[in-house]
Amino acid sequence: MNIFIRISFFFLFFSLFTANAVFSNTYYSKVNGDWGTAGTWGTACGSGTGAVPTATDDVVICGNTIRMDVMGGVCLSLTMNGGNLNWTQARITTVGAGGLIMDPGSSITGTATGTLNVNGNFTTTAGVSAINIGENNFNISGTATIVNGSTVNINNINGTKTFGNLIINGTFNNGRLHKSDWYGGIWNNGILGNKSINFAETTLSKNVLNPPIGATY
Repeated sequence: MNIFIRISFFFLFFSLFTANAVFSNTYYSKVNGDWGTAGTWGTACGSGTGAVPTATDDVVICGNTIRMDVMGGVCLSLTMNGGNLNWTQARITTVGAGGLIMDPGSSITGTATGTLNVNGNFTTTAGVSAINIGENNFNISGTATIVNGSTVNINNINGTKTFGNLIINGTFNNGRLHKSDWYGGIWNNGILGNKSINFAETTLSKNVLNPPIGATY
């Protein structure tokens, strides 16, 4: 009887654990296609059977063009090994705390002002080809790091580009920079770096008339 009770408790505990566990997958683009279509995604670059990403899934773009057709598209992290995210409608996609990594040759573009929200960090990787960000709202909650040897071009004036901390050790061209976190004279975010910074437009808001003593921008 005691053995039976112990076994029963074990299976009860295991069932409760598995019922509340959060499982994540990594989905890779395997063709040019829509974000919201299962056939776009595989379990390796170019192959396998995947599914439309959820908020717990990691996503890797394998040089393909992905049309951002879903309102409320989500993933935990997004890595772009080249390729293009293309908005043709004003849709919103949210990347979770896993953040965004963009390799050289990656681009975020569109004919409509879509929105990419990243609730984590944004990091580039070094390489010859530039990283291009176009007609989009591009919102990074965490730290954006433009690494040495990488170039990021903001090549469309439509859409806002908002960063938390911005660290530029590479090249950042033609940006429209919006810094919006001066609360009560406290400078919450910073711009650091040692390479080329070329802004077409800079907007500072919230207590910009009374910045903290010693603040630079």
